[in-house]
Amino acid sequence: MTTTSLQVAIITGGTSGIGLAVGRQLTEQPNWRVYLIGTNEQRGHDTVKDLPRASFCKANVGDYDSIASVFQEIFEQNARIDFVFANAGVTGLAFNIYESLPTGVIPPKPNLDAVDINFAGVVWTAYLALHYFRQSPRNDHSQRNLIITGSCTSLYRAGSVPVYAGTKHALIGFARSIARRFHQDGIRVNIIAPGIVKTNFGNEQLWEKTPPDVIIPMKHILDVTLSLLSGEDMVDSQGRQVSGPELFGRVVEITVNDYYQRAAGMDR
Repeated sequence: MTTTSLQVAIITGGTSGIGLAVGRQLTEQPNWRVYLIGTNEQRGHDTVKDLPRASFCKANVGDYDSIASVFQEIFEQNARIDFVFANAGVTGLAFNIYESLPTGVIPPKPNLDAVDINFAGVVWTAYLALHYFRQSPRNDHSQRNLIITGSCTSLYRAGSVPVYAGTKHALIGFARSIARRFHQDGIRVNIIAPGIVKTNFGNEQLWEKTPPDVIIPMKHILDVTLSLLSGEDMVDSQGRQVSGPELFGRVVEITVNDYYQRAAGMDR
């Protein structure tokens, strides 16, 4: 197994939306090799056709064996992993907790795929990332990164999608809790919490009802995510500055024009 000189990125939910945007941006830099993870094989292969140094791997983050085998395959090919973007997620609309059922009926078991993908899938992804990060070569100029995609519903209530919001709330507690221990192994853990981004999460009817001035430009998401990846000092829209060495365990809320570090009260 020969270690590649390129940095290696794994992006779950990488064939569309935020994951694809970050992956595409990395492929424009000559020092990255990018693996986009998704479940739609046709879309995945079509996506990477025009992206240099990009590959598609089929895996379901809600299935541990599926995602674990892909991590192993990628590590065997490159002998290193430098960046894992735990980005895959689903809306949770498959389960309506408010549904009224007839008297005398035992409620059927709810569909909790959102919990498996949005939370368990991130826990498994972080667990695998730590294992392979520890085996990857490191020097004074590189550091491993785990960035997790949360949501504005990680911070605020969302009665219309309570299961989704619950999983996204859980991600903050998880990321903050592992951040210091991961950092001892030279790994930065951070979480982005964007508001409304126009992705395949919604349909055309939704976007027609959404005021354009509340939709966050994808470039803004990219700028914040790649800033976290760089490990350089970060100054948010309130002037709060965090130095590079302290840039871990941060929750970055992203709005239409601004971004804010939500780290108050964090016990690291």
